[in-house]
Amino acid sequence: MTFRAAARAVIQALFGRWKMLFLTDMLVKAVAFVLLAPLAAGLLQLSLWAAGSGTLADADILAFVLRPLGWLVLVGAGAVSLGIVAVEQATLLVVLMAPEPSSLSLGTAFGLAAARSRQILGLTVWLVGLASVVIAPFAGVAAVIALWLLGDYDINYYLAEQPPAFQAALACGAVLAAGLTLVLAWLASGWILSLPLVLFEGLAPREALAESRRRTAGSRRVVVMLLLAWGLASVVISFLTTSAVVLGARQLVPLATGTLPRLVFAIGGTLAVWFAASLVVNLLTTVSFSAVLSEAYRRLAAVGHVEAAPLPAGRLSAAAGRLRLNRRRVAAVLCVGCAFVATLGGLAARQVRFDDDVVVIGHRGAGKFAPENTLASVERAIADGADWVEVDVQETTDGEVVVVHDSDFMKLAGVPLKVWEATIAEVEAVDVGSRFDPAFAGERVPTLAAVLEACRGRAGVTIELKDYGHGQMLEERVAGIVEACGMERDVVVMSLKPTVVKRMKSLRPDWTVGLLMSVSVGDASTLEADFLAVNARFVSRGFVRRAHRAGKQVFVWTTNDAVSISRMIGRGVDGVITDDPDLARRVIVQRAALSPVERVVLELAELLGVETSIGSQ
Repeated sequence: MTFRAAARAVIQALFGRWKMLFLTDMLVKAVAFVLLAPLAAGLLQLSLWAAGSGTLADADILAFVLRPLGWLVLVGAGAVSLGIVAVEQATLLVVLMAPEPSSLSLGTAFGLAAARSRQILGLTVWLVGLASVVIAPFAGVAAVIALWLLGDYDINYYLAEQPPAFQAALACGAVLAAGLTLVLAWLASGWILSLPLVLFEGLAPREALAESRRRTAGSRRVVVMLLLAWGLASVVISFLTTSAVVLGARQLVPLATGTLPRLVFAIGGTLAVWFAASLVVNLLTTVSFSAVLSEAYRRLAAVGHVEAAPLPAGRLSAAAGRLRLNRRRVAAVLCVGCAFVATLGGLAARQVRFDDDVVVIGHRGAGKFAPENTLASVERAIADGADWVEVDVQETTDGEVVVVHDSDFMKLAGVPLKVWEATIAEVEAVDVGSRFDPAFAGERVPTLAAVLEACRGRAGVTIELKDYGHGQMLEERVAGIVEACGMERDVVVMSLKPTVVKRMKSLRPDWTVGLLMSVSVGDASTLEADFLAVNARFVSRGFVRRAHRAGKQVFVWTTNDAVSISRMIGRGVDGVITDDPDLARRVIVQRAALSPVERVVLELAELLGVETSIGSQ
C-alpha cells in the first residue's frame, strides 16, 4: 500500500458518496443524541452516586479517579464514549464498502452496525483498557519526576519564578508526552483494522486486535501518514472555515448596528452560518476518517466490496437522489431560513444583560500594585474602589491566623519557611515586600485581625480558608476573630475543599460560605455552598443561570483585563475577583454608557469576532 494511492482513493470515495455519507452521519448523530445522551447522563449520575456525591469538583474529581472504582468508571465512560463513535464509524463503513450506492438501504447500514454493537462495545473496552495500561507507566514516571523536582516548595513559587528545577521538569514532561504520543500512534496504526474486522468478518474483539496487527505489519508507516494527513487536513479546514465566518461577521455586523432589528437579523444570520459551517466541518471530519478506515481495510485486507445482508427499509440512495432543488423548494427554504435567522438572532439578543449589578472583589487586595495579602495591598484595593477584599488565611504552629496564600515564603521572599511550622514571630520577621518592589521593603504578613480592622466600615472581607493538611482549628479560630471584631455581617468565607465548607457552615450556619472551584462533574448548582467562586475560563451563561435558579451567587476569578471583566459581567456573574479593582470600576462605568445596540454587539463580540468597544482607558 502506498500513501499516494491510498490518499487518492480516499478522496475519490468522498466525492463519489458524500451525499449518502452526510445523510447517514446526520441520522446516526440524531439517534445517538436522542437515545444515548440520556443514557450517558444516567450512567454519570450512577457513578456519582457510587462515589457518595451528586457532584464532584476539582480535587474531588482527581481523588475519585485515583480510587479503583473511579478508575473503572473512567475506563467504562471512555469505552462507552468511544463505542458511540465506533458505531457511527461502523455505519459509515457499511456505506463505503457497499458495491454500489444504489444497492444500499438505510436499514442495512444501521442494521449491520446495530447487530455488531455488543462486539463493537467490547472492542472499545479493550482499546481503552490497553491505552490505559500504556498511559499508566508514563503517568507514574511523570508523578515521580514532579515530586522529585517540584516537591520542595509551594507550586506557585515554581510557576512564578520558573527556576532550573521547573525547566527540567518541563523538559522531562515534554519528552514523556512525545514518547507517549509516538507509542499510542504506533499502537493505533496496528489497531486500525480491528473495527472493520469485527464488523465485516465477525471476529471477537481480542481476535480482531491481533489480526489487525498481523495484517498491518509492514504497512504501519503508511497508516500513520494517512492518519496524520487526515488530522492536518481536518485542522486546516476547520481553521479556514472559522476564519471565513469570523471575517464575514466583522464586515457584516458593524454595518447593521444602526437599528436593533437589523442587528438582530445580522447576528442571527451569522450564528446560522456558523452553525451550518460547524456542522459541515464536523460531518466532513467524521466521514473522511471513515474513508481512511475503509481504504486501509480494503487494501490491507485485500477485499473489494462487502455485501451487507439487506434489511427492509427505504433506500438511502433514493432519499439522497430526491434532494434536487426547484423554484418552489428554494422559496420554501428561503422562508424557513429567514424565520430561523430572525428567531436565532432574537434568542441571542435576549441573552444580553442590560443592567450590571456586580461587585468588585480585590484579589489578595490589589495584587497587581502591591505585595499580595499585605496591608498595603488591602489599602490599595479599597482606594481603587473594591467593594470586597479577598484574602487567604492559615494557622501558624502557635495558633495565630495569618494572611498568606502559599504554603511557604519562597515566592514572596525566597524563604523556604513553611507557614504551619513557623511561629507568629518567625512569620512576622519575613520581609514580603522587597521582592515585589523595593518601595515596599519591610512589608510584613498581617494577621487576620489586622486586615479586618483595616477594612472595617470601608469594604467587606472575603476569607479563603487554606487547608494544606496541617490545620488545627482554623475554622473555629477564624470565626472567633471575626466575631471579636464584630464583622460577621461584613465577612464571607470560602474554601477549595468541600469538607472545609461543610465544617465552617456547621460551625456558623447563618454565615455565607462558598466553594472555590474550576471544573465539576455533575450539576455544580447542587453543591453544598451558598455561593460559587469559579475560574473564569469555565463560566458560561448557562452555568450562571443554573446557579441562580439554585439560589447561589457566582463570583469569577481572576479577571485582569478589560475585555474579560466585561465578558464575565455580561454573562450575569454577581462579582468579579481581580488584581486590578480600579480597572474593573472603569469597565463598569464604560458599560453604563453603552446604548442597547452597543450592548448587543459587546456581549456577542467574542462569538462574532468583532472588535469590542471596552478598553483599559
